[in-house]
Amino acid sequence: MKKILLAFISICFLTNLYAQDFAPVGAKWHYTENFAFSGDVSYLYAESVADTVIKGKNCKKLISNGGLGCGYHSFQDYIYNQDSAVYFYLAATDTFQLLYDFKTKKDSSWIIVFSTDVSSCLDTLKVTVDSISYVNINGFNLKQLWVIYKPLNSDLGYIYPSTIVDKIGDVNYLFNLNTYRVACDGNFSQGLRCYQDPQFGFYNTGIASSCDYTGVNELKSDEIEIYPNPAKDYINFDIGMYKDFQLSVYNSLGQAILQKDFTSGNNTIYIQNFKQGMYYYTLINDKGKVISGKFLKE
Repeated sequence: MKKILLAFISICFLTNLYAQDFAPVGAKWHYTENFAFSGDVSYLYAESVADTVIKGKNCKKLISNGGLGCGYHSFQDYIYNQDSAVYFYLAATDTFQLLYDFKTKKDSSWIIVFSTDVSSCLDTLKVTVDSISYVNINGFNLKQLWVIYKPLNSDLGYIYPSTIVDKIGDVNYLFNLNTYRVACDGNFSQGLRCYQDPQFGFYNTGIASSCDYTGVNELKSDEIEIYPNPAKDYINFDIGMYKDFQLSVYNSLGQAILQKDFTSGNNTIYIQNFKQGMYYYTLINDKGKVISGKFLKE
């Protein structure tokens, strides 16, 4: 009887611990930041800085250095998690909206309502789970949702894939909420560089040379071309007059899945065995110049 009681208490404790483990105070995310019509590279960050209560919910206060201008954008956010789901406070409607649902199953979906700076109105996304898998990071066996985002207020029929990882969130950006009501050319994220919190420790995905570089030596070149993009079977990297580059390709989780040395101007990699979704690459030459970008595998 005592063993059963102890097991029950342990389960309750672990359940409570799990319910509190998303964005604990001290959690910090860094993402690569690029800009439309520019080769400049910088970084985005979000950080959990305080506990607070909003509408009776025990929330975490998040601050950031700007967020994404073409989608959900805020310098200050509030989130809480309950029953394996994460919610964020939407000030425009004074409500909480579901951001992630880790209870969900394959082919199920949820709806996210969010506000946009671009059109000064509300927008809606449908998030559908394409598949579910697990990944071990820092000794934690984490559930990851391979999802498709579909804007419901757009007639363009546009969808975009991403991956949402337990404890970490969407690996493209914490609030990966894009609007397609109007054309918008601004900054955009190319994926998670680093995540850390007091419970989880430090995790570097490897897609950038550091968590918070300034971009001085990390500029794109107009002379570098990759095609076709999107692609099904192969990608050509035309590095023009340059040579002696090392290519690294990362999946949407930031895991390195391919490395190859380029010693000539035109090079091909074959991607038939890649899963559908977004991939990121870096090209580093012998002088330390870094060129980064992304491609979509159909």
